[in-house]
Amino acid sequence: MARLLYQWPSDNIAVPGTVATPSTADTAYPIANLFDSNPAKPFKFTATTGNIVFDFGTAKQVDVFAIINHNLTAGLEVRLQGNSADSWATPPLNELITIGAADKDGFRPNPWKDLTGIGSRTYRYWRLIVVGANAANVAIGDVWFGGTKRSLVHNISWGFQEGIERTLIEHETDYYVSTIYDLGVKVRTLAGEVETSDAGLTAIREWWDACKGRVLSTLIVPDPATDPAMLVRWAEMRRVDKREFKNVNMLDLAWREVSRGLVL
Repeated sequence: MARLLYQWPSDNIAVPGTVATPSTADTAYPIANLFDSNPAKPFKFTATTGNIVFDFGTAKQVDVFAIINHNLTAGLEVRLQGNSADSWATPPLNELITIGAADKDGFRPNPWKDLTGIGSRTYRYWRLIVVGANAANVAIGDVWFGGTKRSLVHNISWGFQEGIERTLIEHETDYYVSTIYDLGVKVRTLAGEVETSDAGLTAIREWWDACKGRVLSTLIVPDPATDPAMLVRWAEMRRVDKREFKNVNMLDLAWREVSRGLVL
């Protein structure tokens, strides 16, 4: 299992006010929705294909890119491109973003891309383009342009817990006859323990402080070799670090996904 990848909130250079120009936009779902850390409130195209050009003002390095909540069809050709100019005939960075299959309940995994192994990844202009025709007009909850790739110094120990929370309304009679209304929401959780050095402890403390506890959302990829990205918050506003011995620390870590709301 590869070490958990994470991002500080400030690593995301795609912030409110980012200049982003879509090829088409549904006025009811504006481009500003991509930068509000609320993936349940999406941006939408008025077409099944389209692109968004991001202008960061100056050249910015991007190590990690992720799409948080979307309605993209599995296997659809979606690309992240980068260039020093707003020109896209032959962009020097042109990476395929793999769109995975939806779960049986319709929720789709959050695709992401590690750009650290591809060479140059510092550009002023970036473009997200949906090349193929989607099954419906394209909808995207949030985007993440991570300027710094971070990984745990020591990984979460085996025995960690992956959870799912679903919500419903249930009315039960005195005869135990139930009427159930599915609210259609699914939230993932991750909890585990890590044994780490003092350097690892310091890194986790800095991450916690950068998030202000549960206040700010953060991006994680539990196993970068196999898992999709998760936009999460720390599960608790309280943290306890157990100092076992010199340079040996036992920490309980837990996160809860930021709700994606209903299936897009």
